[in-house]
Amino acid sequence: RVERVIEDRKPTIIVIDEAWKALDNAYFAERLSNWLVTARKQNAVVVMMTQYASQLERTRTGKTIVEAVPTQVLLPNIRASAADYAMLGLTEKELDVLLGVGSASRLALVRDDRGSVVIDADLSALGPLVTILGGMEKGEALVGADYRERPDFWRVT
Repeated sequence: RVERVIEDRKPTIIVIDEAWKALDNAYFAERLSNWLVTARKQNAVVVMMTQYASQLERTRTGKTIVEAVPTQVLLPNIRASAADYAMLGLTEKELDVLLGVGSASRLALVRDDRGSVVIDADLSALGPLVTILGGMEKGEALVGADYRERPDFWRVT
């Protein structure tokens, strides 16, 4: 189903939570590798999430995937260590940001091949819209089950 949407060039965001599990599945890892190469050309992006970067290192294709991802958004984790980020090749300053600020700070490190920048990722100004971003029952209750038929569903009054 995902591949049909991509082939139709419909704007698409493919979100993969707990990416380390998906990358350990041979069939899915092959699909994901293909998406990373072709998705941008077909009006799609792939977002992969995992709690610890070190989880990727233990997968079959984690190293290849990390090398193929042009932009990384990393959130601070006070329970992590420098070793947890080893495969990402972070600079000392980047590590200081991720290990030195509490996760409550709402800062994030965004990096690509040109460098990195620290951003304020505090979404509290969105008010109830943050619930929509979280999805699930709470988000659907806020916008209604028919949100797919209403392109302006996010305009909560």
